[in-house]
Amino acid sequence: MESEINLFEVVDRQYIQPEIERRKIKGELPNDFQVRECLIKLPGDISPIILFNDEFGWSVKPKLAPGITMEEGQPIYLHDVIDIDEVLPPTVDGKRVTFIYLFWNGLSYTIIVDPYHPVFLDRPFDMGEMIADHLRNNFKEMAVKNAKFVSKQLKAIGLWPVTILLPYPIAKIVERVGEGHPEEATQVLVDFCDTNFLTKHIVLTWNAVIAFQQRMPFFDTALFNHQHQKYHGSISILVGEIEGVITDWLFEIGYYTADKKRDLWEKIRDFRDVVEKIPDLLWLYREARDSMIDFLIGKNTALLQQFELWNQQVNTSFPARHALAHGKNIPEIYTEENSIKLFLLLDTICQFMMFYEVRVLGRDLGQNNHNEVTSNL
Repeated sequence: MESEINLFEVVDRQYIQPEIERRKIKGELPNDFQVRECLIKLPGDISPIILFNDEFGWSVKPKLAPGITMEEGQPIYLHDVIDIDEVLPPTVDGKRVTFIYLFWNGLSYTIIVDPYHPVFLDRPFDMGEMIADHLRNNFKEMAVKNAKFVSKQLKAIGLWPVTILLPYPIAKIVERVGEGHPEEATQVLVDFCDTNFLTKHIVLTWNAVIAFQQRMPFFDTALFNHQHQKYHGSISILVGEIEGVITDWLFEIGYYTADKKRDLWEKIRDFRDVVEKIPDLLWLYREARDSMIDFLIGKNTALLQQFELWNQQVNTSFPARHALAHGKNIPEIYTEENSIKLFLLLDTICQFMMFYEVRVLGRDLGQNNHNEVTSNL
């Protein structure tokens, strides 16, 4: 850590501050100028090229969404990109150059020094993946910001900024509901979250949390039912596990030390109070957490909507816990879409349990969990 701080001080003193002063003297910087990111190109044969904030961008090879092709001059939007396959190194006059890159990650500055030297022409771009991770977080943040503008439309189709679906397909779902096509938005969700995705990227990561691990036979059965289009079975299993994993987890981490009568709203509020104590969460994860809690206990939430009259209208955008628990037969609820949403809600809950266990309790959850939990966000 000390060497990184010293490196930052050297770069700041040698490159950044002199460039800022030079620009201030020429009146080229606003009074409220702040360095969000800085790229320093070091061609060797000419003076360093120092670029701030929006003065530069990274050339990348994107993994495009289904049906999207990339041609020269064609704009590519956030909702067109699934991931970044490769970040290309900086160049000057078409030639790769050594560089220094620093950026604000939402909590602190990160500095990257490229070890490239022209003698080693075939050397791989070792720093590319670190930069790609930063750009991925930027994409996720943009997706969450866009989701805030259409939060009502998202909630109307039973969704929130689901962590595991950032930035894609949330970005595409947000774009579709924003354009007034909720049916197309839910189809994007269904197409993306196939059984392989639910198994590999969701359920298999839950073993790290004891409250989930103990329920794995139920989750395996729910997955089997979902795979075989038996959504009555998967939904009936999963909708009851939400209260179970939250309650068991609050006991397991020592938040509940004695048993007493608690309704589900109280348990969810307690869960909210616990996960709000997670330190050093990036803004995008704080927003995703708050949206998830609001979805659980917010006004008119589809999950916990009241069911007091047998023939009352029920919001079918998400499995209605009370109506289903009382045995109300609502065929419109038992769909592939709603089964997927339950897996996603449980996964979001599990995600923040992992964050808490790692960052508050100091537990080592191993590699079988979401990458975001153990990375230095």
